[in-house]
Amino acid sequence: MKSCLLVAVLGMLVFFLPANAMQTQPSQQKLEVQGDLKLGETQTRTLVPDVIHVWNLALEKGQYFAVEVEHKDIDLVVRIVDSTGIRKGEFDSPTGGIGTEMARGVVGTAGTWKIEILSSEADLPGSYNIKWLTLRKATAQDRQIAEADSLDNLAETYRTQREYAKAETLYTRSLTIREKAFGSEHIEVANSIFNLAQNYYAQRQYANADSLFKRSLSIREKILGPSHPEIVLNLEKLFTIRFDQGKYPEAERFVKRALIIDEKAKGTDHPDVAANFFNLAENYNQQGKYAKAESLYKQSLLVYEKFFDKDHSKVAENLNGLAVLYKRQGKYTEAEPLYERSLAIFEKTLGPNHTNVAIGLNNLAQFYKITGKHIEAEKLFSKDKRKDAKPRSPKHCQQPYRLRTIIQLFGQISRSRTDF
Repeated sequence: MKSCLLVAVLGMLVFFLPANAMQTQPSQQKLEVQGDLKLGETQTRTLVPDVIHVWNLALEKGQYFAVEVEHKDIDLVVRIVDSTGIRKGEFDSPTGGIGTEMARGVVGTAGTWKIEILSSEADLPGSYNIKWLTLRKATAQDRQIAEADSLDNLAETYRTQREYAKAETLYTRSLTIREKAFGSEHIEVANSIFNLAQNYYAQRQYANADSLFKRSLSIREKILGPSHPEIVLNLEKLFTIRFDQGKYPEAERFVKRALIIDEKAKGTDHPDVAANFFNLAENYNQQGKYAKAESLYKQSLLVYEKFFDKDHSKVAENLNGLAVLYKRQGKYTEAEPLYERSLAIFEKTLGPNHTNVAIGLNNLAQFYKITGKHIEAEKLFSKDKRKDAKPRSPKHCQQPYRLRTIIQLFGQISRSRTDF
């Protein structure tokens, strides 16, 4: 699911994180054993948040195995755990809620291995098909592909730790292996190129990132077609790069195309479509096209309120966007209750120490200041200072979101935004 929110606080650009961006997968997640996978057999399951599905594989040393997980309405992470309980790999290709994860490896220790399937989305249930595709004695190429997967996992760790040079080296090695194994125009190669592009984007090396995102997109379009849902994330990254640089007409082209594809694949009442409404609204807002922006903010808000509830953090993001819009037009009477409601939702859903709450406090305080409510503004500034005195420990976030004040801790990419 797409969400993040850009605001300007004290003249500096920062970004709201999604509600789950400051935490790893919840420790209270429940493991549900689904049974033994059988070679060639397809199983279908529905996965809900905070649950991990576990499938068993009986494997012998030296075997190569591949398990395909196809998902159509939920963004999944697939993990491999060996017979000793050690996690051997994690697979989360850049396809969003529609795509296929290929979990595979070479067996080092015989016994029962496990495939763990979990949602990367905090709110949404969804279904998936799982099939054990391949089991054979590992070949030299099988071992090379397994090595490339391991390189990607380690590179991702380095990237989240801001070790970008180390990550680049490993991503490049992985890409070289895949190009040799599959050729230059293969989905796996497109995924590797996408990963390398993300590493450049995290460093704000826009030219390198843009070139690689385009190359990844081109491969996907040739293989999947120009309207396939799996190309949407590439389009969103190209939109984000242009939005960041103020190239709003160019950015508009990419987000409109993403919106058309998502609407066709998921319908108009889907949260991913709402996120594209929001992105397009942001783009219009930046250009002073307020009427178009307002309409899209409201469309996005209606979908989120229908899909979730009126006190959801995504609703708060849209309320903030509308508040920004009204504030820029001098419509302070309309803006004030939206800022206040947005902050109240963040405090209720995320807790008092979440970064989004701190940003919301600053936003509302700034608004009170410019509208002459100095006492109210000072109270909020003081409240936020007390929060800042408490230590916050950002942890790895699974999806690439941005928060400029802590970007060096994350080094990742966002999917939507709003500025104050």
